[in-house]
Amino acid sequence: MNCLLLAVNNPTKLNKLKLKLVKFASTAIAQLNSCFFSHSDDEQTTTSFNTTLNVQCKPSKVVQVLESLRREPNIAFSFFRELEERGFQHNISTYAALIRILCSWRLRRKLETLFLNLIGSKKMDFDVLDLLESLNQGCVLDASFIRAYDALIKAYVSVNLFDSVVDLLFRLGRKGFVPHIFTCNYLLNRLIEHGKMNMALVVYKQLKRFGCQPNDYTYATVIKALCKIGNMEEAIDIFEEMSGYGMVPNAFACAAYIEALCTHDCSTSGYQLLQAWRAERFPIDAYAYSVVIRGFCDEMKIDEAESVFLDMENYGVVPDAQTYSVLIDGYCKKLNLQKALSLHSLMLSKGIKSNCVIVSFILQCFLRMQMYSEVVNQFKVFQEKGLFLDKVVYNIVVHALCELGKLEEAIELLEEMTSRQIQMDVIHYTTMIKGLFAQGKIHEAMMMFENLKKNGVEPDSITYNVLAAGLSRNGLVSKVQELLNYMEEHGLREDPKMPNLVIENLCIGGKVKEATEFFNSLEVKTVDNYAAMINGYCAANSTKAAYKLFVNLSKEGVFIKRSSLVRLVSRLCMENSSFRAIEVMKQLPVMNLEAKEFVYNKVIASLCQFCLMVDLKPEYKSAPQ
Repeated sequence: MNCLLLAVNNPTKLNKLKLKLVKFASTAIAQLNSCFFSHSDDEQTTTSFNTTLNVQCKPSKVVQVLESLRREPNIAFSFFRELEERGFQHNISTYAALIRILCSWRLRRKLETLFLNLIGSKKMDFDVLDLLESLNQGCVLDASFIRAYDALIKAYVSVNLFDSVVDLLFRLGRKGFVPHIFTCNYLLNRLIEHGKMNMALVVYKQLKRFGCQPNDYTYATVIKALCKIGNMEEAIDIFEEMSGYGMVPNAFACAAYIEALCTHDCSTSGYQLLQAWRAERFPIDAYAYSVVIRGFCDEMKIDEAESVFLDMENYGVVPDAQTYSVLIDGYCKKLNLQKALSLHSLMLSKGIKSNCVIVSFILQCFLRMQMYSEVVNQFKVFQEKGLFLDKVVYNIVVHALCELGKLEEAIELLEEMTSRQIQMDVIHYTTMIKGLFAQGKIHEAMMMFENLKKNGVEPDSITYNVLAAGLSRNGLVSKVQELLNYMEEHGLREDPKMPNLVIENLCIGGKVKEATEFFNSLEVKTVDNYAAMINGYCAANSTKAAYKLFVNLSKEGVFIKRSSLVRLVSRLCMENSSFRAIEVMKQLPVMNLEAKEFVYNKVIASLCQFCLMVDLKPEYKSAPQ
């Protein structure tokens, strides 16, 4: 009945069968397994197929067959899987037999596949730990166990079952079993990638207790984890431990520590450390310089960032695309477009290709400078050069087209984007909705919102803010209320900024009365709500109402933010209410608001416009010159 199991006791038959399997790889296992049964056309035999297999094919016999195939690992693996697919329930002994074969041939991928299937199986009636221990029946830890252990850990990690792998590590660690250092590094790195810093540190310390010997990559990974949680002192301890073992920190470790300093607004210290390590001939790569440049740019210290860039070139470290990208971004944040474009040209002249990230920085700078036509023109230039342009770049250009009132072109551009297999996201829809509202196309804006929901895109708080602002500015009070009711019915949390947007935009749309009623309907009024009401009154030329609200708030000790006060002062000056403007100015020191230079310039310019020379209090005479 069972030709394969009979062949186990007949070497000649077995060899012939194995040769046949090798020759006909695609059909071998089917032929092999067909020998387990005497197929007939009987319906009852077909129905009880899987039951017959489990009854007549004993695990001990399967183990014998697998052991006979130990020199044919691929066939053994296929045979094992075929049995499984036909309903045979493998046990510890059959798994162990196949694992030994795969380990002896170092077939790592097949091992990981086997363990992945085992982890995902709901029919497993044995513990994985028991399976591993069955591989190590002697006192000496053999290679099969080590390879199987490593493969199992990687299988767990690959599907993010971190709790299971940590449990396995601790259980086997107490028995004296420690995975290969490469496997440990893989686990630690994946934990950090998934934001599990504390778990990574616990695993590291436990592995050391179990006798694991870290290498330079292990130390670098742990330093990275410590730096990410801001534990700089313990990171220094790791550096000292490495030094005690005669290890020089690799470039990855150095950059991780420097990056942590720069992330915490200590870029000057980070750069000083970079220079000190460089003097000690530590490996400092382009990435370390890049993080310092980024740190200075984030602190808006562009001159220092430029110095670091020049310094790295002087020391023979070649800037890469990332380095250029960071500095270009810094220039763009400062709206220094000329330097950004100049550096971009220098990068291209060095043979370094541009990318969509750098393009987005440059186009965003054009957009912030309200150079909308130039955004579109530059986009076409980059497109003609064959650069891949992502959805961020497309959104910037759509925004520019909306600002230019070219809504049809914006929609065509989005269609072009989707034709390139780049799907619209909530940001694209929100940008278009805002653009349509700005042109008074209320129906089209609401249709765009409906399309967003229909296409399975989840609106975010910004989307709802844009809707509320757009409806309010167009004076659609009832629609605003419908939107607020919709959000409440669907359990959507209202953004704290939304009431302010409604108030200000109702005023801009000429609905001052409705804005006041909405403001009065707020159960709890914040300082920002009051500021929005003052801004709204100013926008609607209801300056007297704004000033009256300001006076009442001053009496109650409510402090309004600086920008709203400056707007109020400007409106008062424009309406020749200079003395009221001065009264507002007098409140600035009392309200403990920092009187910046631009505040004085704004007020003085407004006063001078109407030729009003007034004698301010002494504290104003000491204002910035």
